[in-house]
Amino acid sequence: MSGFYENQEIVLPTFRSVEDSDVHPLDVGNTMKQYLEATAPFRQSDYLFVLSQKNKRMWASPRSIAAWIIQAIQWAYKEKGLAPPEAVTAHSTRSVNTSWEAFTACCSRGSSSQKRNGYFKMYSNHTLVKSFILLGFSLDRSTQLFLFVFFLSIYSMTLMSNLLIITLVTFQRSLHKPMYFFIGNFSFLEVWYTTVTVPKMLTGLGTGNKTISTRDCISQFYFLFFLGATQHFLLTIMAYDRFLAICYPLRYTTLMSRSICGKLAAMSWFAGCLSISLPAVMMTRLVFCGPNTIDHFFCDFSPLLQLSCTDTWLNEIIFSAVAWAVILGCFTFTCMSYVSVIITILRIPSSLGRQKAFSTCASHLAVVGIFFGTVIFMYIRPKAKKSSPVDKVVSVFYSVIVPLLNPMIYSLRNKEIKNALVRAISKLKGI
Repeated sequence: MSGFYENQEIVLPTFRSVEDSDVHPLDVGNTMKQYLEATAPFRQSDYLFVLSQKNKRMWASPRSIAAWIIQAIQWAYKEKGLAPPEAVTAHSTRSVNTSWEAFTACCSRGSSSQKRNGYFKMYSNHTLVKSFILLGFSLDRSTQLFLFVFFLSIYSMTLMSNLLIITLVTFQRSLHKPMYFFIGNFSFLEVWYTTVTVPKMLTGLGTGNKTISTRDCISQFYFLFFLGATQHFLLTIMAYDRFLAICYPLRYTTLMSRSICGKLAAMSWFAGCLSISLPAVMMTRLVFCGPNTIDHFFCDFSPLLQLSCTDTWLNEIIFSAVAWAVILGCFTFTCMSYVSVIITILRIPSSLGRQKAFSTCASHLAVVGIFFGTVIFMYIRPKAKKSSPVDKVVSVFYSVIVPLLNPMIYSLRNKEIKNALVRAISKLKGI
């Protein structure tokens, strides 16, 4: 804490009577001395405010300190049988005034040593949150049931359509080409990406059970962003594949052999896993001590940080650096690939050739535009202090709607996939 001056004085709150022996002016030096003496058994570092979790101790965030000060003010009023003010605030936790209420409530002359130690033990060993409540969509019961049926239908169609593409790419020899190999990988990824969040959301809408353990919440955070990062790398590789196919058609089979395709796909999965590892590890080091309500339908980064009692500035820096590197890096490379593709297509003398080339890339461009547009809006724009309802709608779009649109776009815009589907249906009828 900064801004303490030895000669500055404070006066206890006016709700204590003048005749009360507890009432006296406290200079800052004396107040700080009493605080340090009272917290000596609990502090094992130079920080004035600490949190302890078993053998792990860390400094408290300004948000936690503010919450403690507010609680101290409320206790002080209740001890005198008075109702606390309706809107108690801790002011700015970086100014001199922030801790006076806590000091005067806990360090006044008439307070016993046992009473002071009780206060500070509460501050040091704050109750830890073991589970979170995902508010999801705070609507009436009938609307929630409607959303349950709606999202269940979308989730079922997403699974069936992506599994259909995986099956066609696997068993139809006409689709054993680099482009469809990557499409199959992308569909496999979409199945797991939507499964990370949607089943828990459906459980909350259908049964009203919106509780999720801290461990499951952190796990959901990791897998959501691991699969999301892998999506970025796969889309970038798919753009590179189209770049080679259209700009270097004679060398395409050599540059995109089966072994190279496998290595590129494996690299995208590995890069997605590696890129989110450090932010996920940093997330596990946070301490959550209340409140435990997340105004979202899954464990997103910003809502989790808002509930942490510890300082989160390093988490924000690391996550922002990873998000900017992955999202903008992949987006830039993807745009460069498609710009080169469009320039090459425009140079094709035959209108039929241009139309065929454009139709091949149109589905990819649609997927890239939808996915990158929503993700950039969520994770690259300047962060607001509180999440807005728009964030929740956009999250529904890229985590629920887009995984359904992707296979529909590929199948409706691609003749080879439609022909492969027709042949597969004919074989089944023949059986």
